[in-house]
Amino acid sequence: MDFRTELTVPVAPWHLDIGDPVVTMGSCFAQSIGQQFLSNKFRAIVNPFGTTYHPLAIHRLLDYSVSKEYPAPHTYVIQEGNISNYNFHSSLSAGSPEDLKHQLHDRIISVHYALKDCRVLLLTYGTAWLYERIDTGESVANCHRMPASLFSKRLATTEEITTSFRTTQAELIKINPDIRIVLTLSPVRHIKDTLTMNSVSKAVIRLACYELTEEFQNVYYFPAYELLIDDLRDYRFYKDDLIHPTEKAEDYIWEKFSGAYFSAKTKEFIKNWKTIQQSMAHQPFHPESTAHQQFVTRTIQQLEGLRSLVNVDREIQELNAYIHRQATPS
Repeated sequence: MDFRTELTVPVAPWHLDIGDPVVTMGSCFAQSIGQQFLSNKFRAIVNPFGTTYHPLAIHRLLDYSVSKEYPAPHTYVIQEGNISNYNFHSSLSAGSPEDLKHQLHDRIISVHYALKDCRVLLLTYGTAWLYERIDTGESVANCHRMPASLFSKRLATTEEITTSFRTTQAELIKINPDIRIVLTLSPVRHIKDTLTMNSVSKAVIRLACYELTEEFQNVYYFPAYELLIDDLRDYRFYKDDLIHPTEKAEDYIWEKFSGAYFSAKTKEFIKNWKTIQQSMAHQPFHPESTAHQQFVTRTIQQLEGLRSLVNVDREIQELNAYIHRQATPS
């Protein structure tokens, strides 16, 4: 007897290998899945502009990066001696306008070259609710705690999202004709908008994703939202805030992602890497024992066998230093 409906994710017509560059951008789910890439030794750039929720804001950041364009002067925000920008996350801030400009310029240039090189760009959209400046009519990625009277709030339309994406995608293709774009809808619910309006917001984005995958051959949809909401479908897979997925839920979604997009070689590497990580995390009762020293030496040898695939210099250095410490009399 089945007590849940498991979602089967179709296998993509292409595969991602361990050495393929990846860029993730968008909501906090883009951050969590990006960390999975990093912990499994992928060449990944994870949310380089910080957490961004709205599709139009994400597309704008991509536009900046593709064209190496920089934000206009009127988009900077001065608040209590801190300088931010309406189009960027608050983690990108500085004590002076010039310092922030340099910071944003450097970040935009680095993302430009990452996008030129990357095989997969993963975008995670979070909400269709849009905040627009009353003085200019421009949408913002972040209000930076400025007075609510400066903004108007509305729900973006599916057409606005798809039109914006088409413009961004066309420019991306110019610098990277082989890029593949994976769209995801964040499973994190925005309950401040109320549960009912959160559902409307998610529906707008989901429809946009569907239309874009139907239109473009290089655009794919990964059902992270459906995996948590419909497949796992239980509050034990949510953290205490009842909004964000637990680590176990994120691992489940990662497994589904792996099954859909990774090559057999990459899956085998991840399996072996997990074993090595467990070995490195092992806390022995007698670290000075010969048996444990041999165990650590075997782990180093396993790492040496992975040098042709990934950079393991740091891990080998740490284990060699560990052996040296244990061998040195106190």
